Amino acid sequence: MRFDSKGSEMIRHFCRNIYQSDENFTLDELRNYNIKVVIDVCDKEKFATVNDLPVKYFHIPLADCQPIPEWIIDFVKTINENVLVHCCAGLSRSVRVCQLACGMTEEQARSIVPNSLGCVQSQPIKKV
Repeated sequence: MRFDSKGSEMIRHFCRNIYQSDENFTLDELRNYNIKVVIDVCDKEKFATVNDLPVKYFHIPLADCQPIPEWIIDFVKTINENVLVHCCAGLSRSVRVCQLACGMTEEQARSIVPNSLGCVQSQPIKKV
């Protein structure tokens, strides 16, 4: 996250209270979209000072193109506040999480994020 005023201007609304972005969002953008929860699915945590953020922050490391565990989708769906799911480039991991949490097809997800990578998939990995 950048703390300057430039921002990504790429926060996308997927469905209900679920938003998606890359890592370059700003605090102003979080306020503008009334985001109260941020889920970071980058493989490495990006923010050292998350305790100072005005949101609940969760880091759930995922590798690009790995199947999304079902519990992550369930977690996103249970959040009652506006939630932002982000990854580094905003083209793969976060798109897949939002797609699955919203019950969308690959085509629907790609209509929101046209440049999303080919590893967007329709089914999460099941719990074992």
